[in-house]
Amino acid sequence: MANTLVTPVGRINNTSSTPLALGTAYDTKYATYLKLFSGEMFKAYESATIAKGTVQSRTLKNGKAMQFIFTGRMEAAYHEPGTPILGSGDPPVAEKTIVCDDLLISSAFVYDLDETLAHYSLRSEIAKKIGHALAEAYDKKIFRQVAKAAREAHPITAAPGPEPGGSVIQLGANKEYDAQALVDAFFEAASILDEKNLPKQGRTAVLSPRQYYALVSQVDSNILNRDYGNSQGNLNSGEGLYEIAGISIKRSNNLPFLAGSVSSVKVRTTTTPVTSAPTVV
Repeated sequence: MANTLVTPVGRINNTSSTPLALGTAYDTKYATYLKLFSGEMFKAYESATIAKGTVQSRTLKNGKAMQFIFTGRMEAAYHEPGTPILGSGDPPVAEKTIVCDDLLISSAFVYDLDETLAHYSLRSEIAKKIGHALAEAYDKKIFRQVAKAAREAHPITAAPGPEPGGSVIQLGANKEYDAQALVDAFFEAASILDEKNLPKQGRTAVLSPRQYYALVSQVDSNILNRDYGNSQGNLNSGEGLYEIAGISIKRSNNLPFLAGSVSSVKVRTTTTPVTSAPTVV
């Protein structure tokens, strides 16, 4: 008995006697069929932007740079009766000038005809992506400036100074995911900030996600924030690591370095991991 001759309504200009054979390309067999829109956009994962809330910001208008004045310390001494008080010439003064960067942009052009023909809207999604791109670039630039500032001397170098500049805490070789080394670094950072007479308010540290979760998983629950639940609830959610030594803790993918993997955990990857730099204060 001969095979049935199928009318291939999904195939264009069919000339084959077996148009729906299993070996026929999918797009060939069903070329005329409509691709239905699912109604859902699969959004790309966006990096959380947190830097703006951790630093002071100023608005620059009608100028190309902003000047910041630094004043050094003064000394005190006992007054000898009969001698004039003529002043000491202190405090020393210095400046730091911040120059405005070029305009930071992220752009996309959507052709009007494409919007007319498309059965879905991308305008709001593209606008959201532009906002995320700007925020992510902003975050990365701030973290890089913080890292650079930690390696700079203070602008005040004259007596009775010089004033203390930035500090860098070395965790040690292969210690970037060692929870105890990280905790010790937090207390060392707090000590350095206290010794520089800096305010206790507003102290913030930003870790890479792997460093953050290393602290949650490796350190005793006494450093976890109880507001997120009981001591085990924090481990279940991966949240609750609030502060160590009075320094609030955040995590971000936008740091100027990102670590590879915890040495005790095997991670299969097709890319070369980037080695973490030392913790910077």
